[in-house]
Amino acid sequence: MVDRFPTPRRNVWKVVFYNENKVKKGEASYLCAVNFRKEISELTPEEKIDFFRQRNLLNPACKANTPHIILSFDPSEKLSKETLIAIATAYMDGIGFGDQPYLVYNHSDTHHPHLHIVTTLIRVDGTRIPTHKIGEKICEPVRLKIEEQFGLVKAKGRRNKVEIASAQVKPKKIKYGDVETYRSLAEVVQAVTSQYIFTTVGELNAILKQFNVFAETGKKGSKTAENRGLYYRVLDAEGKPKGVPIKASDLPGKPTLKFLESKFEQNRQRKESNLKSIRTRVEWALRQGPKNVKEFMEVLAKEDIKAVLWQNESGWAYGITFLDLKTKTAVNGRDLGRDMGIKALQAQWSGIPLSPGATLRNRPVGDPPADHSFGSPTGQATGHYSSDMGLAKLLELLLQPIPQDDRIPYELSAKKKKKKRKPPTF
Repeated sequence: MVDRFPTPRRNVWKVVFYNENKVKKGEASYLCAVNFRKEISELTPEEKIDFFRQRNLLNPACKANTPHIILSFDPSEKLSKETLIAIATAYMDGIGFGDQPYLVYNHSDTHHPHLHIVTTLIRVDGTRIPTHKIGEKICEPVRLKIEEQFGLVKAKGRRNKVEIASAQVKPKKIKYGDVETYRSLAEVVQAVTSQYIFTTVGELNAILKQFNVFAETGKKGSKTAENRGLYYRVLDAEGKPKGVPIKASDLPGKPTLKFLESKFEQNRQRKESNLKSIRTRVEWALRQGPKNVKEFMEVLAKEDIKAVLWQNESGWAYGITFLDLKTKTAVNGRDLGRDMGIKALQAQWSGIPLSPGATLRNRPVGDPPADHSFGSPTGQATGHYSSDMGLAKLLELLLQPIPQDDRIPYELSAKKKKKKRKPPTF
């Protein structure tokens, strides 16, 4: 059994609705509601959320108050509903959450069976359950005890085996739901970081996306970004994140941001030696006269180069990364020269010359944003390019009028009020 006690969430409704939507899609089922007034199937999603909110209001100073615990089992284990409930109960009792209200869902959307448990840190008296180092100090001994008690496949030592094997094998594209998420993601990350050449998180993501994996550093200003955290996520066929993100520190070899930065330094010289070859082939592809991005990608494929375009939900491309399959090197377009960046390429296909220092309508260009996150509705890095993004759409975006506002701001137009003179005091 593998257990995960991630950092507690701030929005209980997001956690509950995540599980409720899985139930609606047939990818999960209800198991039990402990310390609630009704059974889990008799509670509406709103009632579940309201119950947690009422408890959390007892300690408003605690913002991150909703743990979302995951217990995963080996695919070979066929556990009954009663056994799963017993395991969840034993685990929550063991880590000190036995008296807390919690919901247990059985998820079946991946290769391995796993439980999601939603609970709260706030006790009935308003005090908070401490969670500092709860994983290694409390959860780990409880997990080992439960493995013995229920005769489960032991997780100890399995992660080290993943690390040794994945560093030597060719990474395989992950199909979410058909394979064990943790193991397959660990194998891809381990193989990519040891076999490929990259010098930024954006270049790493251009490689990882070929295997349906994405590294996420969090949105600017978020706690994850401030603490220099890093998560890895599995993507579906459309490039959208699926399942729960896995912390870099929980993966074999700990491919954290600090680890990646050390790889960046090691890879710089190796990348520099490959730039000339990559640029020559990209230039050759441009000389073939492709009329749009789609044709450009098709010509590049003949030279064993894959172009990964970064675009937002509105379809506007703001970055391009070239992945050389021969040398396993990822290069941002601008590293090959000013004429290889997405801004210059778009200008070339639109027929509009690019003047020095010009920008395309203040649209974002270049490498993917630093946060590499999926949280912003207009900043999603999908890594693919829609074929309808052709000349007509580009010209329409370039030539659309800029809205003007002739109104004078109130601060400038309002008459200045005279201050009343205060009578002298004695």
